[in-house]
Amino acid sequence: MASARFKSAIASQLAQLTGGDASHIARAIGRPKVKGHGTFALPLPRLFPPNNALKSKKSPAGVKEKTGGSSGEQRSTGGSGSGSSNDAVFDTSGLIRSVAPAGNFLNFSVDERRYTRETIDGVVKAEEAKRRVSSHPSSIGPLSSVSTTVTAPTTSTSTLSSIPGLKQSQIASLGYGLDPTVGLGQVIAIDYSSPNIAKPFHGGHLRGTILGNFATRLLRGFGYQVIGINYLGDWGKQYGLMAVGFERYGDRAKLHEDPIKHLYDVYVRINQDISEDPALEKLANHYFKKMEDRSDPHIISLWQEFRSLSIDFYTTIYKRLGIEFDVYSGESETTQHVPEVYDLLRRKHLLKEQEDGAWVVDLTDYGLGVCVLQRADGTTLYLTRDVAACLDRQERFGFSRHLYMIGDDQNLHMKRLFKIMELVFKDEADAASSSSSPHWSRSLQHISFGKVHGMSTRRGQAVFLEDILDTAQSTMLERMKENDYKFEAVKESFQDHQQVQDKSAPINKASYESGAALVADQLGISAVVIQDFQAKSSKGYEFSWKRMTESTGNTGVYLQYAHARLCGIESKAGTKLNPDADTDLLTEPEAFELANMISMYPDVTLQTLETLEPSTIVNYLFALSHAISSANQVLQVKSVADQGQPELAEARLLLLWAARVTLGNGMRILGLEPQERM
Repeated sequence: MASARFKSAIASQLAQLTGGDASHIARAIGRPKVKGHGTFALPLPRLFPPNNALKSKKSPAGVKEKTGGSSGEQRSTGGSGSGSSNDAVFDTSGLIRSVAPAGNFLNFSVDERRYTRETIDGVVKAEEAKRRVSSHPSSIGPLSSVSTTVTAPTTSTSTLSSIPGLKQSQIASLGYGLDPTVGLGQVIAIDYSSPNIAKPFHGGHLRGTILGNFATRLLRGFGYQVIGINYLGDWGKQYGLMAVGFERYGDRAKLHEDPIKHLYDVYVRINQDISEDPALEKLANHYFKKMEDRSDPHIISLWQEFRSLSIDFYTTIYKRLGIEFDVYSGESETTQHVPEVYDLLRRKHLLKEQEDGAWVVDLTDYGLGVCVLQRADGTTLYLTRDVAACLDRQERFGFSRHLYMIGDDQNLHMKRLFKIMELVFKDEADAASSSSSPHWSRSLQHISFGKVHGMSTRRGQAVFLEDILDTAQSTMLERMKENDYKFEAVKESFQDHQQVQDKSAPINKASYESGAALVADQLGISAVVIQDFQAKSSKGYEFSWKRMTESTGNTGVYLQYAHARLCGIESKAGTKLNPDADTDLLTEPEAFELANMISMYPDVTLQTLETLEPSTIVNYLFALSHAISSANQVLQVKSVADQGQPELAEARLLLLWAARVTLGNGMRILGLEPQERM
C-alpha cells in the first residue's frame, strides 16, 4: 500500500540520520492535523522509544533536505546548528519531496504523481485478488503473497469445519484496506446481540447487535477466524416470571397471531403485579426450580415453544440487517456443564458453601464482592451459566481471544466472570507467560457500550427495533418519491436487474415497487446504523425518532448518496474502466486530495482494529465522501471523453472507481449494503 511504502521511505532515512529504529519511526508517523502541512507528520517526541539511549545522541532538529537539484542545494529544516557541517541531510529527490519543521513535528510532502499512482495500483491489486478468490471459493489458498486460508489452532479439541459460512464470510471481508495476514490462524469468539427469549427485540438491543456485526466483519477482514455467537437469554428466573405471567394472562389465539407482542404485554403486566405482590418473585423462583429439575414436561414444552417462536422472529430481524451468526446457543445449553464448573471451582479451592446452603466465590479481595453461583434452593445464576459457557466455547473452538459485546450496565458482572476465569487458570497462565501470546483466560475482553435511554421492557416503554426499521424505511420511501424522475429510475434499475437475472420472468409492476421499497429499507438501515456509530460507542444517548431517521447532513444516507453518484458516473462515463490508465495525467489538486484520502483507509482500518471503535471508520468515510464531492466538481469524465481526451477520461474514471471501492468497502465493514441507485 502506498501509505506504508512512503512511511517506510521516511523512516529508513531518519533511522540512518539519527540512529533510531526504522520500524519504531514508521509506527510513529501519522497524518498532519492541519491541511497544507504535507502528507505525513512525525511527532518529534516519538522519534525514539521511551528512555532510549540514542534519544540524546542525534537530534533531527538540524536535519537538512537535499533538494535533488543539479547544484546540490541544501535547505535546512531548522535548528540552531543549521549551518554546521555536522547537520544531517534528508534526501528529497525520491519518493519524499520536502521535509519541514512545524513546532514539535516534522512534516513531509511526497511525490504526488507517484503517490497517486501507487495508491490506485494498491486498490486495483487488492480488488483483483478479491475477485480471483471469489471466483474460486472452494480452493482458497495462497494469493500472491497473502494466504487467505484460516484454520483453527491445533490445540482445539474440535474443528471449525462444522460451522457453515466461515470461508464465504472471510471472502466477503477481503479487499482494499484490509490485511488478511494479521490474524492468520487465530480464532476469536464474539458473543453479541443475545436477546432474551419471549421479550421484544427493542432499540436497546440495536447497539450490541450492530457493534458485534461490525467487529466480526472487521476482524475477518484482517484474517481472524471469527465465531459469531448469539447467546440467547433462554433460562433463568426472568423466564420463570414470564411463564407465571402467561398462566395468568396468556391467550393462545394472540400468541399465534403475534407471539412476541403478546408475550411482551404479558411480561409488562406480570412486572406490574410483582411490584404490588412481591410473593410472585418466589413463585417465579419455584417455577425456575422445576425447569432446572426438568420435573414437569408441560413446563419444558412451554419453554421450548416460547424459544422457537422467539428465534423465528429474531431471525427475520437479523436477515433484514444482513447479519448471520455462526452459532445459536443459549443459557439453557450450559446446564449440562454446570456440575463440571462446580467441580473445577472446588478443586481450585474457590467455591465455598454458606450457612444457608448457597455456594459462592469470594472476590472481596479484588473489590468484586461475594458472587453467588448456586442459590440455596439449588438453582443456577447468570454468572454460573456464563462460566460454563466460556469453558464450553474454549473446548469446542479453541479460541485465542473472546470478546463480549455487552452494555456497560453489565460491567460488574463481566469483571466477576473474568476474575473467576483468571483465578481458575492462574497456574496455566503463569506457565504460558513466556510464550508470545497470553493464555486464553487472560484474553477475555468486554467491549462495553453506553445504553440507549428512554425505553424499558419492564415498564412497557420499549420501542421495538422492527418499528424503528419500518419507520426509517417509510420515511426514506416518502423522500424518494419527492423526486419522480429519480424514483422511477430506481424502479427501472430494479427492473433491469431482475430481467438480467431471469430474462423469462414476466414484468411485474408490484415487484418493481417492492424493489424501490428495498432500496428505501437499506437507506433507512443506513440512517439508523450511522447515527448510532457516529459518536463513541462508550457514550449512551436518549432515544429519538428524529435521530433514528435523520437523512440530512453527515448521515448514512449521505454516504449512500456519495456511493450511488459514483456508480452513476461510471455507468454514464462512455469510457471503459482501464486499470492501466495513465494516472500521471491527474494533475489537479482535487485529484491528489482524493487519492491521499483513499490512501489513508488501510491506516484507518488498522487503527480501528486496535480499538474496535466504529466511529473511527464513520468519520473517515465522511471525510472521504467530502473529498469525492469536491473531486466530482472538477474531474468530469464524460465531457472530456466527448472532447476527444480518452486517456484523461480513463485516468479520472479509475481514480473515482478507486474512491467508490474504498467507500463501499468501508460501508460493508460497518454492516451497510452500498446502493447503486437512489
